[in-house]
Amino acid sequence: MAQPAPKPPLTVVFDLDGTLAHTSPDIAAALNATLDDLGRHVGLAETERMVGGGLDALLRKALLATGLELDEAETEAAFARLMAHYRAAPAPRTVLHNWVAETMIGLHGEGARIAVCSNKAEDLVLQILDALDVARWMHAVVGHVPGRGIKPDAEPLLLAIRDAGGEVSRAVLVGDSGADVGSARAAGIPVILVPHGYGSRDIRTLGADRIVTNAAELRAAIAELTG
Repeated sequence: MAQPAPKPPLTVVFDLDGTLAHTSPDIAAALNATLDDLGRHVGLAETERMVGGGLDALLRKALLATGLELDEAETEAAFARLMAHYRAAPAPRTVLHNWVAETMIGLHGEGARIAVCSNKAEDLVLQILDALDVARWMHAVVGHVPGRGIKPDAEPLLLAIRDAGGEVSRAVLVGDSGADVGSARAAGIPVILVPHGYGSRDIRTLGADRIVTNAAELRAAIAELTG
């Protein structure tokens, strides 16, 4: 009797900001270093509500929230300053969400393929993962580069799965936002949300397959959703 084909390896893709790591203090610092030059400032909680869609989107939301009107050239110049500030200090205040990171490391040790998929510029993602000493657990890291779509597009998520050596048929995304849900749906994989992330929407309204609050729940949800 023919033996059944082995299952492809489990692939778990993690969002970075608000999912794997608490990055908002450094994002807010870079944002406010930019806004301070323009006579504006936003608090940390407000910054966290505006995170989602990349740093360009964050800057535009902050300009709108503070009533500052810039033309496109001025906005692009402000964005260049924001990126320079962030690249100069990407992670001095950033910390891991321990139960997510510990689950990720445990799954890696059991043979799962691990990836990060973020809307942040890819060089910054790599810098942050290095600073947090978790890059060694990654089989693939996908951030934004010019010409590549961002979540909720499926493109970066599918690329992360492929580069990690996984298959869509046994992959899952762990995130914190509507962009993560949209990307997972577009890619045809299940999505799990954590409650400590960023954005202004109640994650219970986003249509995730599971919402988890600790390592045991995350482990159980991954097992249930990937077979």
